[in-house]
Amino acid sequence: MKRIRFFGKTESEPTQRRAGIRVAAFFVGMLILTLLAKGAAGTTVARVKLTNPSAHTMLDQFSAEGTVENGGALSIPIPVGYPVSECCVEVGDLVEAGDVLLRFDQVNIQDRIARKQAELAEQQAQLNALNAGQNVSYLGVEQAQAEVTRANDALNQANAELTASKTAVQEAETGLSAATQAQTEAQAAYDQTSEEDRPEAQSKLETAKQAATDASTRLEAAKARQAAAEAEQAAAKLQSENAAFALRQAQTSYYEMAQQAAQTKESNQARAQSLALDMEQTQRTIDQLQAFLDEGACLKAETSGSVTKIGIRVGQTGTGMEEIALQPESAEKRFHFQITQAQADALPSARSIILSQGQLQGQLDASMLQLEPQTDGTLLCSGSVVHPAIEAGTVRLTCLLSSNSYQTCVPLSALHTEASGSFVFVYAPKTSTLGVEDSVVRVDVQVLETDEEFAAVQGSLSPKDRIVESANKPLKNGDRVRVEP
Repeated sequence: MKRIRFFGKTESEPTQRRAGIRVAAFFVGMLILTLLAKGAAGTTVARVKLTNPSAHTMLDQFSAEGTVENGGALSIPIPVGYPVSECCVEVGDLVEAGDVLLRFDQVNIQDRIARKQAELAEQQAQLNALNAGQNVSYLGVEQAQAEVTRANDALNQANAELTASKTAVQEAETGLSAATQAQTEAQAAYDQTSEEDRPEAQSKLETAKQAATDASTRLEAAKARQAAAEAEQAAAKLQSENAAFALRQAQTSYYEMAQQAAQTKESNQARAQSLALDMEQTQRTIDQLQAFLDEGACLKAETSGSVTKIGIRVGQTGTGMEEIALQPESAEKRFHFQITQAQADALPSARSIILSQGQLQGQLDASMLQLEPQTDGTLLCSGSVVHPAIEAGTVRLTCLLSSNSYQTCVPLSALHTEASGSFVFVYAPKTSTLGVEDSVVRVDVQVLETDEEFAAVQGSLSPKDRIVESANKPLKNGDRVRVEP
């Protein structure tokens, strides 16, 4: 029997398949080991943040906090004897020359004028009696009587107007009541009207509403008229009472003068001279009161400035002790700073001396400053400034001693120093069997100048270099690192 032979397969094929599997397993293992190596290394390398060298200007300067005080304020006395009816300003307000600060009670001033006029009439009657001997003039009484008649006529008119205004209010109230009733009835009729008749009912309702609105407006106007009439009646009543008082004084004076008519002409002459002086004083007072009233019975600012004090309130009367204090715009303001001796020595050669408050800035000259030694070894630096916007409070003095610009500057956190000199770490990736690795190299630099944030350096650095700004652990030359975003 012949053996059947199969062609197309050899006996070595299983062996080749096993060899291929072993090769593939080797490469997979190497890949796993590589990844494990990189992961383990990543957990131990330093994490760093990078930045670039940049241009920067180094400022050598010092600052000091100080205070500024207002100069002398202008005192505006408040007139004596006038009740204040309105205060037109508050502390801190800015005013211009001529602005009204206070207003005074004009009715009170008018009353004072009436009293002084009555007093003058009495004095005139007395003087006439003295000069005429037995002849006693009745002129003062007649004048006072005429004033009473005028005041009573005005009061009668005011009473008539008040009565008429009250009648108008009653009529307006009646009209409003009727209009309101008509509106209610029109609304009820509208609500009960069918759809086809509603346009006419709607028109009647709108007419009723307008009538009610007009009636309400008339009532308000009538009430306003009544209020005005009541105020006018009160003023007229006061004038009538003042006139009656003046009449009583004039009558009393007249009868007193009649009793004194028997005195001798020589003694009356001396008294007449004294009385004439009193009359001049009374007339001056009347003129002053009238002039004050004609000018609006108010106190005005004499100059522009800021109100710093108001020594009286509404309803109070000036006694001569009160005032309004005004800080003029042009007044000098004094500033004070505490500085060291070294800072004081640098002032004459400073490039600029700036006084600032908020957004306001002004340049000073060293010659404008006064220095006064203090017991603690510091110096009190003082001066004055004229500026309307500078307010009492805190100010800052900034003295610039020098200014240098450099093209290569690094943050102070990136600069390292040891006995051999200063250096920075520069990012320098390198290729290894594990691929591209992040690493750093040391680059020596020479420090030219520093300020609070940067150091100006000289060395093998360019603006394109990426330097280590910070790291979570110490570095050395050639270390592998992980770059943080």
